[in-house]
Amino acid sequence: MRKLPSLILQFSAAAILLTGCTVFPKTSKLHNIKVGSVQENDDVFVNVDDLAMRLTKLKKGMRDTAVYDTLGVSPKRFYTIPDDQKMKYVDGPQIPQPHTAEEQDKIKARADSYTVRELTYRSITTKAGVNLVLTKETHTTGYDLRLQVTFKDGILDKVTLAGIQEINRYNKETIISLIGTAAKGGSAEALQLIIKNSVKVPGL
Repeated sequence: MRKLPSLILQFSAAAILLTGCTVFPKTSKLHNIKVGSVQENDDVFVNVDDLAMRLTKLKKGMRDTAVYDTLGVSPKRFYTIPDDQKMKYVDGPQIPQPHTAEEQDKIKARADSYTVRELTYRSITTKAGVNLVLTKETHTTGYDLRLQVTFKDGILDKVTLAGIQEINRYNKETIISLIGTAAKGGSAEALQLIIKNSVKVPGL
């Protein structure tokens, strides 16, 4: 048992040499190895504050073309919510159920008058490293928003912004349990297993 700390340091050093990973404590600012990145329409606004500023200029009753012009975003960037889903954005989850053919026609006519468009605004980055006791540390930052604009007969009726404005998530995952496998097996495969689990970060 007395040899375990030195064994940990040896494997940690080997993992760093073979993978080029930066070593840093929890309080370090050196989370500079990008291991995951997801972007979608991140170029349409300067940042989240810029999006918020443009939203303040939208007014109910605007034509759809004026909405896109005000946002400064091409309508081609927006996704159209399918007909069988859009009314929950208009009326909420409790959608009235028709009982007669006349009611069905009225509900269909009302649904046909609405269009719901959605823009995903997302930029998520994960950085990672391995510390001196073979603990994987990851730091995820960014934003993940969905802007929904609802039009009735081509006129702006409602604007909804959903999602996470600021992602700042820190994770620490120890892999000391793998040391026992490496010490017992004493094989190159065991060391590679430690390295793989030290630097691999699950997909977003």
